[in-house]
Amino acid sequence: MKMKRQIAAAAIWLLKVFKVPESNPALAGDLTEEYSGSQRAAWLWRQVLAAIAFTIAKGIFSHKLLTIGTLIAGEVAVSLSSLVLMKGLYSPGLMRFLMAQVPHWMLPFNLFRCGSMIGFMIGG
Repeated sequence: MKMKRQIAAAAIWLLKVFKVPESNPALAGDLTEEYSGSQRAAWLWRQVLAAIAFTIAKGIFSHKLLTIGTLIAGEVAVSLSSLVLMKGLYSPGLMRFLMAQVPHWMLPFNLFRCGSMIGFMIGG
């Protein structure tokens, strides 16, 4: 029984970290009540992850311009840091080797992907 309470507490804490109760205050109580009854831990975590994903998607779609700005800021941050690293840390021979071994079509995709992740971290 103690383990069940600890799992429920961890799930509620995770919901609070992602600010899910702000958009749905009754959810935490409903999940705890249902879990303390007959539901399994896998059910609880599936519900918690679904609520977090819904809250994140709702935030992205309700703040489209902020999301776009965050992506652009991340892309600029990655591009500038890549430029600094390429100019300052890598030797010309190593750069020629890397540019010859990595397909050119992958470079913008990798920069965009890393920029997006950094942008979300910067933008909050």
